[in-house]
Amino acid sequence: MAYHLNHRRQGRPLFEPETGSMREGIGHYGFEQVGARRVRSRCENPYPCDFDLGILTAIARRFERTSYVAHLDEQQCRKHGAEACTYEVTW
Repeated sequence: MAYHLNHRRQGRPLFEPETGSMREGIGHYGFEQVGARRVRSRCENPYPCDFDLGILTAIARRFERTSYVAHLDEQQCRKHGAEACTYEVTW
């Protein structure tokens, strides 16, 4: 929610707390459980992949200080023209 609250399209915030409505336009962060202590996140947004790596690392380490975030398949990366980057978080 904070992610959308702090971004605008055509001068309007992508999240309006008064109405609770959220508009699309900058992507989402979600996770898929792939193991007992492992999740994957596919990030499709306008930000550099290193930015996503930092966000995911900060979130993961807030819950488990020893967590690790890996950028999967760096050839399929926004730096090389892909539409998304995929990360794996382990703890």
